Amino acid sequence: MAISLANEIVNLKTTSERTTYLSIGMFGLCQLEANGGIANTELLSLVSKLIDNSLLIGTDDSLSKQSEESPEEFYNNQK
Repeated sequence: MAISLANEIVNLKTTSERTTYLSIGMFGLCQLEANGGIANTELLSLVSKLIDNSLLIGTDDSLSKQSEESPEEFYNNQK
């Protein structure tokens, strides 16, 4: 039991492509909101899309197969 718990704690700290994607995405969205670049309703929508997209990382529908957009292009396409 203790070893299992220790392994789970270590896994929480593990960095993956998904956690990096979420970290960078959330940071960018927080910056936009803090600087008045987006409204709360837009922020909620974009956070939801960010999380949904992160679930595709490592699957056959991976984001790496989609066209790569700059953060600006992504934001403008969400409007």
